[in-house]
Amino acid sequence: MIAHRWWMPTIHSRTRSHLVSEAKHSIVHVYGLNKLSQEGIKTQVKSLLENDRYICRATGRETLQGHFKAAEITEIIFRKYFAGIKMRGHADEGFFEAINEVFICLVASAIRHCLTFWETGVFIRSSKKMDFKYDTAYRTYQRLLETWKSYPANIQVLLLSSIKADLRARLVATQPKVQLESTEPLPLNDPVRFEQELRAELAGLRASARDAERRSAHQRRTLEQELEEGQGPTILRDVGDEGEE
Repeated sequence: MIAHRWWMPTIHSRTRSHLVSEAKHSIVHVYGLNKLSQEGIKTQVKSLLENDRYICRATGRETLQGHFKAAEITEIIFRKYFAGIKMRGHADEGFFEAINEVFICLVASAIRHCLTFWETGVFIRSSKKMDFKYDTAYRTYQRLLETWKSYPANIQVLLLSSIKADLRARLVATQPKVQLESTEPLPLNDPVRFEQELRAELAGLRASARDAERRSAHQRRTLEQELEEGQGPTILRDVGDEGEE
């Protein structure tokens, strides 16, 4: 189970560090900051941070609709935990089912923390005093968790199910497609003609083999005859004649 007190200085501190690292690199792409000018980034980030618009679905940000349905939240979770086959989301069988509102709010808090680095339109890393930890991020986390809980229980269940369904869809889309091979025989194209070609090919190969055997037998008989007459192989006589000259 993903612990509620995520800020405790245990293994959760490493989780926070890794999560913030992923969010810091991913928000540039998922929010399209890499396609904007400095002034455009400044305007975009200001709008996203205002009233926590960044957690709303893109089509509802102006009216603050669709909290926690921002595709960017799901994308960063996927990149951090499921993009590679050896990542935790694959290695830990219980990880997927353990995703809950506490984890979603933790991810959303990390995203907000990293968006603040771009408030001036250029990336400015916060000081050590502003690291993502309890003292600096608790208010954001608590506000987001209370926002989640403000929805009726049935909507909370639907919201979590929707986020998980989105993750599953991304997982399926990235899996290599397995194509089952057919066991049906291949169609035969003019088997009568193929038989004639095979017979002609076989006859030609047999004729070539017989010719080779005849040539080999003739050379053997010639060599035996020369040896009986004491002349030696022709090739040796030729070499000897050359030496006498």
